[in-house]
Amino acid sequence: MQPLDSCCILRCMRHTDSIDNQSAHSPSPPVQFQMAGIFREPILFASLLGLASFAVSANALPSILTTAARDLNFPVTLLGTVVTAQFMAYAVFTLLGGWLVDRFRIPEMALVLVGLSLISLALFLVPRSGPIMTFYLWAAVLGGGGGLIESLSSVIISDFDTPGSSRLLNLSQFFYCLGAVLAPQIAAYVLRLGFTWYSAFSAFGISTAAIAACYACAWWMQSRRQRSCDVLPPQPPEREQKTFVFSRAQVTVIAMVMFLYVLAEGSMVTWTVALFEIERGLSASEAAQYLSLFWTGMLVTRASAAFLPLRLSYRTNIMSGFSLFLAGLVFLMISPNPLLAGVSVFLVGAGAGPVWATVVNMTRQSTHEARSVATIVAAGSLGVVVAPSLTGQLIEMWGFSAMLLFVCAVVTLALLTAAGVLSGTAAARNQPLLTEQEP
Repeated sequence: MQPLDSCCILRCMRHTDSIDNQSAHSPSPPVQFQMAGIFREPILFASLLGLASFAVSANALPSILTTAARDLNFPVTLLGTVVTAQFMAYAVFTLLGGWLVDRFRIPEMALVLVGLSLISLALFLVPRSGPIMTFYLWAAVLGGGGGLIESLSSVIISDFDTPGSSRLLNLSQFFYCLGAVLAPQIAAYVLRLGFTWYSAFSAFGISTAAIAACYACAWWMQSRRQRSCDVLPPQPPEREQKTFVFSRAQVTVIAMVMFLYVLAEGSMVTWTVALFEIERGLSASEAAQYLSLFWTGMLVTRASAAFLPLRLSYRTNIMSGFSLFLAGLVFLMISPNPLLAGVSVFLVGAGAGPVWATVVNMTRQSTHEARSVATIVAAGSLGVVVAPSLTGQLIEMWGFSAMLLFVCAVVTLALLTAAGVLSGTAAARNQPLLTEQEP
């Protein structure tokens, strides 16, 4: 077999419908080639690294919140509102980025590079003193850059994927999880070495600046190769060429599903350690292991969705994810045994794993609008904003059991809403509609 050049790789990635329908029991060489080929696409691989960089920035402040608050002489709860400001700006810039792409045809890659630059600048210029408003402005820059990166990188990655498949976007969320896991570890290591808390931000800033430089080089390489090979970049088809279309009303309902999903996920991420430390009497280090189990479960299902040749419909991925999420929560509530509780937390993370990427990819493939993807992603970010304070109030008034019951109710509502909006749509089953729906 003769080696394939990079131009052939780009063409081959457009024709993988038959690959995606291969049996899960006998992965074929084309599947392995497809997954290996993504690392030969400069802008695709750079987008994956960009998402990991965003994950580090999104989890940087929470990982050293207590230390920073003590050094700055701020109440922890007050400094915690900086995280809220960060994700409010994230939502605004997400919507702005989608609008700029659709309205003015600004390349997504240009705005992702702007986002990486903003994050790198913010991480280098973290305030070391001053009024709380200074930190709000700093967090707005950090969150705004993150909004541009995650939403538009998801658009870029989704356009490389086969219609009806969310493998690459699940792979991108695998990279996000890696960044989310690494951020607290790096911050803890920097603090153990005796450096100040803002030195950790400088370390994150250096890595983000390096990724931004790599991204700029990848964009240049991609453009040069496309010109030399006379190959167009992945582009969404025009409206009349679409195989299925979501109406505006459906996009709104799916945005609600995303909000509910992130509200539930954010609640678990925020309070899992406290649940096992305060409610179940474990040490801080032991309780932290349960949060690691949550992320491990998420990593497993996202990696499975990315690499296994079995192809599931959008609807199956979403419904099974919510069902597993709910089952894990129920087992957690009734499992006093630490081992069973750990399995329950793992199941919660595993259920949450494929939902975000599948919803975003389905929206992109069904609307081919950056602003629709931005709406979905922004709705999710509002869940991050609401989750800590809302569930914190529930814990303060009625305890952790009330919080878990609330999360169960949220996941159940998300499951029922998703079932309603997806049950009658061919898009959710990866099948073409006979006629398009009007927006």
